[in-house]
Amino acid sequence: MKLEKEFARAVTQNDAEAIGQFLADDWVIIDSDGGVIDKSRFLSAIKSGALTHEMMESDDVKVRAYGDTAIVTALTTTKGKFAGQDLVLESERQISL
Repeated sequence: MKLEKEFARAVTQNDAEAIGQFLADDWVIIDSDGGVIDKSRFLSAIKSGALTHEMMESDDVKVRAYGDTAIVTALTTTKGKFAGQDLVLESERQISL
């Protein structure tokens, strides 16, 4: 849960370098139009200021440990701006730590 909170803090602080430490090299987001956004493009948007996050809250958080790896699943709401437009995302999220 500590790492999950650190990830959320990195997102809301728009710290691309810190966020990048949590994401696998092959990490992707599928946007609402079905487009694929890879790690590099996502982090570049944050670094440039085109994408900002002001809030990230997770509910129904579950952590499953497998040796020295943990899988975190959650229902997450994120608010911010993309290209000056308000952005609200509600998604099911899974990360490996």
